[in-house]
Amino acid sequence: MKFILPVFVTIAVCTAGVIEDPTSGYKEGNRFFYFPGDGDGIHHLVDTEEPIDLAFINEYARNPVDNEYWLYT
Repeated sequence: MKFILPVFVTIAVCTAGVIEDPTSGYKEGNRFFYFPGDGDGIHHLVDTEEPIDLAFINEYARNPVDNEYWLYT
């Protein structure tokens, strides 16, 4: 028992660095990734190949009531 416990601890420590962090953000070639929210502590699943809803963007951006800054990249 004294020998097995250090072996399991060593294995756990070695594999902890190999496990991919799901919140690490976008990596080239990944379609889906988790993106942290706006300070709310919730991670959102983002699809990088989702089609753009141009009707929503035009309606929201052209409405003077919703006058907010939009960053287009």
